[in-house]
Amino acid sequence: MEFDISLEFLIKILKKTWWRIVIIALAVMLLVAGFTHFFIAKKYSSSVKFYVVNVNTSIDYTTASYLSASEYLINDYVSIIKSDYLLNMVCENLKEKGYENVTPDKLRPLIRSSADTNNSTFSLSVVHTDKQFAYDVTVAITEIAPNAITALTKPNSNTNEKLANKIYAVINYYNTHPEAMKESGKLPVSQGDIQQLLADNELGLSDQLNCLEMITPPRVATTHDSPSLLTYTALGGIGAAALAYVFSLICSLVKMNVTTEEDVKKLLNRPLLGTIPSWETNSEKK
Repeated sequence: MEFDISLEFLIKILKKTWWRIVIIALAVMLLVAGFTHFFIAKKYSSSVKFYVVNVNTSIDYTTASYLSASEYLINDYVSIIKSDYLLNMVCENLKEKGYENVTPDKLRPLIRSSADTNNSTFSLSVVHTDKQFAYDVTVAITEIAPNAITALTKPNSNTNEKLANKIYAVINYYNTHPEAMKESGKLPVSQGDIQQLLADNELGLSDQLNCLEMITPPRVATTHDSPSLLTYTALGGIGAAALAYVFSLICSLVKMNVTTEEDVKKLLNRPLLGTIPSWETNSEKK
């Protein structure tokens, strides 16, 4: 006998086996919660937020062209941060803090990035099972990335002009203060004298405008990011309930026997209009 599985039939199976489905789902949820809590390693993250600095003062920060260019710069800066060029410096920094056997290949998968399309900021996160290690890696990137990226990229004309003005200011200072030259005992002024005066007044290359500025410093994580106990437990319960219902449905279909008029009525839930009679005959051949 062929029949279509209707919604009414499915609901009937659910009403019949709901208690079994609930018990199985709760049992699986307890198992998943216990396994997640005791056997899955917790991962922590430490994040830092950077701002892409407009080193060209002739470009308006709010223009669409600058924001569009910032998206490309963010991609470039993230690529540089994840490159061996910068991660080798990060590894050396970490070795000074006592972390051995740290390589760029081990650090690269831990670094995640996300950019805000509405402005010129992007975030870097380091994810690891050791929250202190994740924090130390993030701090190392924060200390190294701005200067390293600025040194790698070409300075613009405004920066060169700024440094040239400072050097001119130093030379002019010595020209207008001959006593300073007499005290140094060096005539004429050498390049070393200029570098020393720049350093004394904090006007050296360290004053060069960095391409990146940190706006949100990293912090040691207080809670783990993954795994989510609630999410895993809920998914386990939902999956177990669905499988239990499908199993009950299959068992009901397999065990379904139609032998009497009452079986037909229970199966189809329709009135029986008539039956086809059947009989057996015994005949003997002579």
